[in-house]
Amino acid sequence: MTPCADSSGEASTNRISLPTVSAAVSATVTRARRALVLLGLLALVGAARAEEPPLAKFEGAVGLVATWGPEYSGAPDYALKLVPAGFVRYGRISISGAGGFTTRRADDVERGIAASLVQRRHVKLSLALRVDGGRSESDSERLDGMGDIDATVRARLLLRWTPDPNWTLSTGFSTDVLGRGGGWWGDLGLSRTWPLSPRTRFGISTNLVYAGQTYLQSWYGVTPEQSARTGYAVYLPEAGVRSVSVGAALRSELGPHWAGFVNLSADRLLGPAADSPLVEEPRGWSVGGGLVWRF
Repeated sequence: MTPCADSSGEASTNRISLPTVSAAVSATVTRARRALVLLGLLALVGAARAEEPPLAKFEGAVGLVATWGPEYSGAPDYALKLVPAGFVRYGRISISGAGGFTTRRADDVERGIAASLVQRRHVKLSLALRVDGGRSESDSERLDGMGDIDATVRARLLLRWTPDPNWTLSTGFSTDVLGRGGGWWGDLGLSRTWPLSPRTRFGISTNLVYAGQTYLQSWYGVTPEQSARTGYAVYLPEAGVRSVSVGAALRSELGPHWAGFVNLSADRLLGPAADSPLVEEPRGWSVGGGLVWRF
């Protein structure tokens, strides 16, 4: 087979087809996922060998978190969710099943298996691997026929800058390292806390999330097959801003071994997420609380 010739008679061998570009992008994303997994393994090994301050080398907690919020992102109906909470941490490595709690060092614990890569006076860089449970169409009758979103493992790189003990600016990047349709998203957050007493702190925060096309398609898109089963219009979102949120939380040490928190948050879906036919209510709120016993 000979190359096709253009109108000038020269072979158009230098043209790049869209499938070629798509394949190159896909290969780049795959390499990025593998690099994050490798970085995570190296981080866990390196963090285990890193020297730690003598304060609270080993600590942990077990408890329960309750949340009242939308059945799924964009749903008009609300439901109560109860999940086990707690964490175990040794040095720079922690394992946690749910967020919302701080350690005796007064810093947050990342969900999943996390390692602190850099920890200085004002800067903290951490990497975490966690299980993303996906979504089940049984979560709401409005999801009947949409099928389930597969569970996967996500890697998240998070950078925190604390110029003042009461101010924190953070940015993070999360990706589906198994390639099960979870895609990627990034976020930018700002928080402010006030000490109300030696044992109690009150804080407010805001967060902006930008997501890739694969993530938005899985959570907010409707394929032709899903449309045929559900009656929703076909919707194929592009990458864009997903949401903005604000929240307030009260955390307190209740004794030598007990700690708890209550929080209230509100979020607004934006851009391609808000335009989804699955989204009946782009504005949502949630209230929650948790109690743990520390050891």
